[in-house]
Amino acid sequence: MLAALDAGGSQLQRRGRDLLVGSSILLLPIVALNLWATSQVFDRTGATTLTAFGGDDVGTGIEDVAALLALVCGSLAGAVVGAFGAIILLADRLGSPVGLRPALAGTLRRLPTVVVAWAVGHVWLPFVATWSLSGTGGEGAGALLLAVPIATFFATATLFVVPVIVGERLGPFAALRRAWRLARARTASALGFMCLSFVVGALLLVGITSLPALAEVTGFITFGDYRWLVQGVMSQLAVIIVVPLLGLATAHLYLLFRVDVEGLDIVLDADAAFGPAVHGDGLHEGQSQ
Repeated sequence: MLAALDAGGSQLQRRGRDLLVGSSILLLPIVALNLWATSQVFDRTGATTLTAFGGDDVGTGIEDVAALLALVCGSLAGAVVGAFGAIILLADRLGSPVGLRPALAGTLRRLPTVVVAWAVGHVWLPFVATWSLSGTGGEGAGALLLAVPIATFFATATLFVVPVIVGERLGPFAALRRAWRLARARTASALGFMCLSFVVGALLLVGITSLPALAEVTGFITFGDYRWLVQGVMSQLAVIIVVPLLGLATAHLYLLFRVDVEGLDIVLDADAAFGPAVHGDGLHEGQSQ
């Protein structure tokens, strides 16, 4: 788990320009949506972040819809950026590095498959999010407590869908089945990675997003009426950094799982000796006996 996160960070350092530029392009629609959602909440309530659905502090109208759209579209954008990162990481790890433009082109070619797989694997997301975050007080806390294990289970079951689509060129339904088999083979590691990546991602998001408030508290700078805009921009900058990092880590964990479960390293050595199985920017599925 730690090795996967470390490898993701190392890859982000080595290919930072390509990864951040490509991720920014792919995340542009969700960044715009999140900024709009934040402005809607600020205009109605004065809040600078999206903190709840249907609560008294945030409101019950357009801002609720905006927040839900931001959550759902953000999850989809994360899957798309994950595909982009997986193309770069898998290609580098397998000895066929790709540049920014080929990686973006490969992401767009796989976009329909990724969208369908994401939609099937995350059909639960809007319902669970609305149900768990719409209550207030003890009722909301109880719903949220029950929603956490549900979300964790589905997230773990679909953890490797995007790397499978990229690395093995499977369709959406075959990729969902394949991802479930891989996660089930090392359930504890997959679950631990999900929890660890959530904690690391949350800490990074909070740390980067809190920089404007910290600057104001220390007296370094004041933003006045534009604080909500600066806060929104910093939160999206955090997303542009965190989402590729977690996507790269997931793709590396996928390789580690295939080495551990299927002996992928032996398959690659055999390919090097008797014929390559690497084509373009992906790796076809191979089973070792």
